[in-house]
Amino acid sequence: MRRLAAAALLAAAGILAPLVAPHDPDEIVDVMAARDLRPGSEIHVIARRDGTRFAARSVEVTDDALVYERGDRRETIDRRDLAPGEPERRRFLLGTDGYGRDLLSRILYGARLSIGVTILAVSLGLLIGVAAGAFTGYVGGALDVGLMRLVDALHAIPRIFLFLLVAALFGPSALLVGIVLGVTGWIGIARITRSHVLSLRESGFTAAARALGAGRKRIILNHLLPNCAAPIAVATVLLAADTILTESSLSFIGLGVQPPAASWGSLIAAGRDSVLSAWWVVLFPGLAIVISVLLLHLMAKPFRAPLPFQTGDGSKAVPRQPS
Repeated sequence: MRRLAAAALLAAAGILAPLVAPHDPDEIVDVMAARDLRPGSEIHVIARRDGTRFAARSVEVTDDALVYERGDRRETIDRRDLAPGEPERRRFLLGTDGYGRDLLSRILYGARLSIGVTILAVSLGLLIGVAAGAFTGYVGGALDVGLMRLVDALHAIPRIFLFLLVAALFGPSALLVGIVLGVTGWIGIARITRSHVLSLRESGFTAAARALGAGRKRIILNHLLPNCAAPIAVATVLLAADTILTESSLSFIGLGVQPPAASWGSLIAAGRDSVLSAWWVVLFPGLAIVISVLLLHLMAKPFRAPLPFQTGDGSKAVPRQPS
């Protein structure tokens, strides 16, 4: 139940961002009046008859004029110069950034982007890792040795250099971040899948399936992979948590999502120069990253108990530890 609740919370934060975000995440109404507002602050958006708008901290309406406070000054504007209707009141629950944009809306849209990158990266990593680990673990021989040497070589290449190369060739973008994270993230899943397949390929139910004439593909798909589901699920969820951290780090240093797009890492980067005067711009995106990673680890926890092996006839057998 906790696993489903955590997954639902993460999914809702990203998918429903356009519906639950209180304001347009990229809208800049008035930088002077709305920049770096504290959490819970509010402003009044005043529209002129010519279509332009500005913001004020407070307004006072009289019969023929509107008195407003903007910055440290109190000014007056004739009612005839205003558009019909009352000034719009906007509240910012988490405050605003240095351009006067609503921080809560940008965090919600950042969740949408981070979840999209994570889904892409995890899908690629899961597909490549499970296929490579299961096939080479079952077949063994030179193919298995070759894959392990490839994994060792990939571990020796720092990820940041690869991102720098891709960003220099194609330009930084969320799509490229997801692809690179997926192509480089399959290693752990492949190792885990291979180790469990090695421990199961000589088990009794696998030998029985071979004796009944089952082919290599059927044994891997119907007998081996179902018994590797729990460790693969744990590795997948942990890869998702690592992807969120890596994507945020890349956006923070400018190799990921580019402004004005909302990303948790870029939000923190934008507020690092004003962390003492506008601490909320850094704190709340950082909390979003921490909470997301904790929820993903919470999702992985129920999988960690060993599961009984599923045999070919549907019965269950006690797990055998590899020697």
